[in-house]
Amino acid sequence: MNHPIFRTPNAVQATVEDRATPSYYAREQLGKTMPMWRVQTEGYSEGTGQLIGMVSRDKGFLDSPDTEWISSGVNSKSSKAVAIGRHGNFFHWGFAASPTYLTEEAKLVFVNSVHYIAKFDGHGLIARKTQGTAMRSYMVSALAQISAAGYAETVARYKGYAAENQKRKDAVQKRIDAGEKVSDADRRVLTFPAPRAPGRFAPIKRFIAADVWPELDGDEAAIRAYVHSVLPYVRSQGWYELVVDEELRKFGVGNNDPQLLPRLIAALKQGDGKIARTLLARYTEESFATNEQWVAWYELNRANLFFTESGGYKWLVNTRANGAATWRRVVSKDGLPVKAAKVVPAATKAKHAAAKAKLDEQANSDGPLQAKVLLKTLASGNHELRLVIAIQEGWHAYQSVPEGSPYELMKVDLDLPAGLQQKGKWQEPVGQPYADDPDLIVYEGKVAFRCELTGKLPNDLSKIACSLSYQVCDANMCLPPTVAELTPKKL
Repeated sequence: MNHPIFRTPNAVQATVEDRATPSYYAREQLGKTMPMWRVQTEGYSEGTGQLIGMVSRDKGFLDSPDTEWISSGVNSKSSKAVAIGRHGNFFHWGFAASPTYLTEEAKLVFVNSVHYIAKFDGHGLIARKTQGTAMRSYMVSALAQISAAGYAETVARYKGYAAENQKRKDAVQKRIDAGEKVSDADRRVLTFPAPRAPGRFAPIKRFIAADVWPELDGDEAAIRAYVHSVLPYVRSQGWYELVVDEELRKFGVGNNDPQLLPRLIAALKQGDGKIARTLLARYTEESFATNEQWVAWYELNRANLFFTESGGYKWLVNTRANGAATWRRVVSKDGLPVKAAKVVPAATKAKHAAAKAKLDEQANSDGPLQAKVLLKTLASGNHELRLVIAIQEGWHAYQSVPEGSPYELMKVDLDLPAGLQQKGKWQEPVGQPYADDPDLIVYEGKVAFRCELTGKLPNDLSKIACSLSYQVCDANMCLPPTVAELTPKKL
C-alpha cells in the first residue's frame, strides 16, 4: 500500500482484512487465510450479475524496465497474477465493476490511478509481449512436476477430483431415485468420466523435441540432465513452443546471459563474424551490415541493454534509463550509428509487420487447436456432417462452466443453403472435469461433433458455412476467444 496510487492526490487508509485463501491458490501453500483489500461492493461470483474482471499472467510481465506489478487480486490464475499494474503508458485496472459498485476506498484509488498514469503520457512501450511466446519458466515448472513426490501429489490431487466427481454423481442420482425433477445439466453430470491423472512425464514431454524424447522417456535423471543442459539455449518458436538453439549452444553462452552480447562483439572484433552476426540479429532487433556498425551500436547502448523473454527473446535498449542514448539507424560519413532523435525506420516497421503476419499465420495453422469438417452421404440418402477437432496435449477447451465464469464455451453454428436442413441437434462429445477445477468441464485430445442433414447438397460446398467458436487454455495461460470459419470436405 506504499505505491503512489494509494497516497496521492488522495490519501487512502486501505482497510485490509484476513479472508479465506482462494481455492485456486492451493498449490502455492499460502495458508488458510491471507490479507485482502475489498475493491468492489459486489463480486461477480456473488450472484449479483457483476462482470468478471481480468488479470494478466505474471510470467514475463516485468521483463521490461518500464513496467510495474502493483497488486494481485482474487482470480483463477495465481496469487501473483497482475490485477493492478502498469506497462509503459498503459494502466491495468483489472476490476470490472463500474464506480457505482466500488468501495469508497477503491473509488479514491481509481482516481489516483488515473492521476498517476497521466504522467506517462507519450511513453510508448519499450518491450511488447509477443503473442505465442513460450516462457522458459514453463519448462522449469513442468520439470518440477515429474519427481516422485511431485507426481504423487498430482495423483493424490486427481484422486480427490475423482472423489468429488463421484460425490456429485451420487447426489444427482439420489435426487433422481427420489423422483425429483433434475435439469439436463444435472443429468449430464452422470456422464462425466472420472478425472485421470496424466502420465508422470506428460508435462515436460510437451517442451522436448519429438526426435529427442525417445532417448529420455521414463528416465527422470536423464530428463533432468537434458533440460538443465539445454535450458540456457532454448527460445520460443512457433505457437507456444520451445526449441533449442543449437548454434547458440555451440557458441556456449545462454541467450539471457549478460555475457552474450560482449562475447559476440568480441568475436566480431577478432574477425569471427559469421556466427556472431547471425546470433546478434537473432537476439536483438537490429540488422547492421558490417561488424563496425554492430560494435558502434553496442558501445553506444551497452549500459542500457536488457533481455526480455516475453518480448521475443531479445536484448533491447532501455531508452528511459538515465543518460540513455537515443539513436536512429542512420550513419555518419564513416558508416556508424550516431545519436539522434529516435525514430522507427521503415525497415524496422516492415520487420515488425512481417513478424506479426507470421504469428497470425502460425496462430491459424500451428495453434493448439485444429479443426476440420467432413461430409459423408449415408445409405439413407441423408448426410452426416462431422466436425473433427484435435487439441494439442496440455491444452483444453470448454464444454460447460459455472455461471459467471470468464471462459468462453465451445460452440458450433451452421448456416445452410436453401434445400438443406439439419435433422435434430448436434451430437456433442463428452467432456470431463478439469483437474484443477472440477466445476469446469473441458474437452481434451481428439473430439468430434456430429449432426445429420437432409436435402440436396449444393455443388459448391462452401455454401455450407460451419463456424466453431472456442477458447483454449493450458496450465499457464488462456488464449483469446477465437472463431474458425470452416468449409466441409466431401468424403
